Amino acid sequence: MALDRHCIIGVGCGASETRGETGRASMYERRQAAVAGDLRNNFSWSFSRHRVFEECRRRYYLQYYGSWNGWSADGPERARLAYRLKNMQSLPMWIGAIVHRIVERIVSDLRNREDRGLEAYQKQARDLMNREWKQSLDGEWMHKPKYNLNLFEHYYGVDVTAEERVAARDKVFACLDHFMNGDLFADLARLRPAEWKSIEKLDQFVVNGHPVFVKVDCATRTEPTPEGAPARLIIYDWKTGKEAEEAEAQLGCYALYACQVWRVPLEEVQLMLAYLPRTRCAASRPAPPTCCKRRTSSWPRWTRWSRPSTRRPKRTAPHSPGSLSRRAAACAAAVSSGRSASAPANGATASSQPRRRPAVR
Repeated sequence: MALDRHCIIGVGCGASETRGETGRASMYERRQAAVAGDLRNNFSWSFSRHRVFEECRRRYYLQYYGSWNGWSADGPERARLAYRLKNMQSLPMWIGAIVHRIVERIVSDLRNREDRGLEAYQKQARDLMNREWKQSLDGEWMHKPKYNLNLFEHYYGVDVTAEERVAARDKVFACLDHFMNGDLFADLARLRPAEWKSIEKLDQFVVNGHPVFVKVDCATRTEPTPEGAPARLIIYDWKTGKEAEEAEAQLGCYALYACQVWRVPLEEVQLMLAYLPRTRCAASRPAPPTCCKRRTSSWPRWTRWSRPSTRRPKRTAPHSPGSLSRRAAACAAAVSSGRSASAPANGATASSQPRRRPAVR
């Protein structure tokens, strides 16, 4: 089957979705627009930020400080390059993001007592993938890297075969199938409107004087029943990758948030990891949040990073490729080599678009 080079699968690119559905300004962007001219790069903590700090200090600097003001056309050239690279996604990351966005739609519809059916959501996913694949190929991220996909594979000229493109679509379809045909979906479908607590809401709370940002995929709250069932707050986290111990620590942060912000006793909190590719759900009740204490204990080491700085980190010996993700290694190498903010790493000139390849057939 011949595949259109502008589509990830052999179906015409979907036009059913509006830009507004996936191009919404984040809470950070809205705040940025509201206080234009008085932006401050204030220190905060999140689980993902901590993970970057532990993996690579250079990547941490570039992602949270070196890229500051890189969204502006008048920003420093090096900051604009770092900002584009921090918004880049690899193919597996993109697949996970697509699944999360469609599952968010499914759960939101479920809360509103709407059920469009599996095929309708798979079509939405296919249209979204085709449209963003075209965005990446056409280099639309050059002007708005925050809202237009920039795939690692396109930027650096990594070949994506027809089989890999179809496999990406099939993984998304399988995750949606597993979710909608599993026991977890049936449990959510039985909830009353008042029992829905939160869906993909970005929020913050304070620990040890530092703001901590969390984004809970889904949370539900049930009250005690006459039959004796206890009150429960269930926090769900959708996973599309491999099982990892750090996922439980991340949920521990969510449990601490529920205790402090929602005022839910810890013994009523239940944590649920849903591994969508394998239809496996792992449920657990949090112990006292020692995992959160262990994570927040790293904050003193962050104090020297807690203020914005235009100074780049001291150059050190190159990191071992095995110690960094491809994205982090590419980001560090790009800035270290001093390429211009608009120059892809594949050797193209600063004014050129990403290198185009023949249509995959």
